[in-house]
Amino acid sequence: MIVLGAGASPVLAQGSVKDDSKFIREVATDNLLEIRLGDLATKKATNASVRQFGQQMVTDHTSMLNQWRPLVSQSGYPFQPGLSSQQQDEFNRLSKLSAADFDRTYMNTMIQDHQTEISKFQSQGMAAKSNEVRQLVTSSLPTLQQHLNQANQVGAQVGSTTTVAVTPTTPNNPTTQGAPGGGVTPGASTNPAPVSTPGQTTTTTSGQTSTTGTVATQTSTTTQNNVKADAKFIREINQDNVLELRMAQLAVGKAQDSEVRQFAQQLVTDRTRLQAEWNTMASSNGMTLGNGLGKKHQSKLKELQKKSGKDFDKAYLTMTVRNLKDYLDYLQKEGRAAKTTQVRQLVDNDIPVLQNHFTTAKRIGAKVGADTSPQLRSVSTK
Repeated sequence: MIVLGAGASPVLAQGSVKDDSKFIREVATDNLLEIRLGDLATKKATNASVRQFGQQMVTDHTSMLNQWRPLVSQSGYPFQPGLSSQQQDEFNRLSKLSAADFDRTYMNTMIQDHQTEISKFQSQGMAAKSNEVRQLVTSSLPTLQQHLNQANQVGAQVGSTTTVAVTPTTPNNPTTQGAPGGGVTPGASTNPAPVSTPGQTTTTTSGQTSTTGTVATQTSTTTQNNVKADAKFIREINQDNVLELRMAQLAVGKAQDSEVRQFAQQLVTDRTRLQAEWNTMASSNGMTLGNGLGKKHQSKLKELQKKSGKDFDKAYLTMTVRNLKDYLDYLQKEGRAAKTTQVRQLVDNDIPVLQNHFTTAKRIGAKVGADTSPQLRSVSTK
């Protein structure tokens, strides 16, 4: 539900958990499926990495299910642990596979399931009517993205094959209207993978790539070396993405102004997508990006955590404007001078989205008394 006030931007109206009951029950059963499939993998997989991944799915999705259980109860429906008929069919299909076929098929399923879950969380979850659901969605997304990145890496070891529809994502949010949503769907590749043009369907098999409709740049030994030559830049971009994502997640829960919260929610959605694209490109070229922060970034996050109320809103927008200014200047200069086409393509995809964030952060920041004086050195898009 959208509420409009005179002269104000649209904001999400606060609803009750019962309004989100269908989504909550779906999340609960999705977690249950991942737990049961993970347990099956620990018993049936022949590859050690697949067994380890299955155990992590049991651990992490059990924790996530326990976090969602109270909301299931609040939604007015007692929690009854059970799979839908479609989920039960999926479980039965995997349980009947031979040991030789299980590892590859299970990892295919994990890649596809987590792509679906992330998409659902970013669309339905971030648009949930209750604040409790939106907060839990926000805190769950990084874990799901980490699972997808790991599934891509482990899947490459066992010859997983996935068909990925790569389509542009345009956030449907008044604070980011006009922001280009092009780029790769979160995690939409396995190792090795191409960088695809939006709208392309790519079938990727371990060691083989076929594309239809548009031209893709396939990973090769030469490209891998170029990407690794940009390793310092890629890791710095990852650190900036992680910091902005954590700041936005904090703002979703702590911001006093509804427009600040809405802006933070959109940043969580956009930054999760952007980070997924960088993680996918990195893992496709033999790099692993972590979710930790350096001392400088940790210091910024700790400083923000100490704020509350109107002081939080002011500090959050001040830091966001400043960070985006520095980040965009860095992308415009060093990013566009990167050694590999893959990195430069992601930079060009990111810049218009982040420019829109910068403009919106300055507008909302001015309203809450933040320092909005930083100016970009360049606002060109190409």
